[in-house]
Amino acid sequence: MTTAMTSRDARSMAWQFVAPSGVAAPLALANPDDCPKGAVVVPAGELAAHLRSAGWPAVVAPDLGRAAAEFADSHGSATTELLGRQVAPGGWLLVGAANAWYPGNHAADACLTLARLRRALRRAGLRMEAVYLAFPDHRHPAVLAAAGSAAALDQVLFRLPTSYVAHGGRWHRTRRRVRTLMALAAGSAPHRLRVQFAPGYLVVARRPT
Repeated sequence: MTTAMTSRDARSMAWQFVAPSGVAAPLALANPDDCPKGAVVVPAGELAAHLRSAGWPAVVAPDLGRAAAEFADSHGSATTELLGRQVAPGGWLLVGAANAWYPGNHAADACLTLARLRRALRRAGLRMEAVYLAFPDHRHPAVLAAAGSAAALDQVLFRLPTSYVAHGGRWHRTRRRVRTLMALAAGSAPHRLRVQFAPGYLVVARRPT
């Protein structure tokens, strides 16, 4: 078994479980290994060559921050709007983004609040269809919890491990312990605040036909 095979983290493919079905070839700004067969995988730096006047039936950017970095978009709003405008009528957009209000996110990363993400989608003419909270983050979502259900989020926070951190980094155990304590604290907070301060979001939006 090669080193590449042993280091593969399948959590980065979790977005496929909440993406709408029925699209054979979505435009995807993602790692090719994280995408379904048939996806048109494009590096963010080459997006301009794949823009269509008629749009795409689906557009996927599971890590909006990395895509935004190619466009020097510090928050990700402009990138969200650009991708949203590439969605054809009846099509959908899926984006994953770090939450600007989550204390554990780095200021250097492209981060969006849920409100800012919603406004960018609205400017692109899309309607937000579903919001998922990503634990421990949107890049490696071991758990995706529907934002609208307080009871479902309770089950996640109290019964499922949401404190995963990447191996090999500095202070691995300390960071995992901090995340565990933050999850426990979130369990007793009002649901509105838990959504507002989640680590990251995975959002599905659709353009009306």
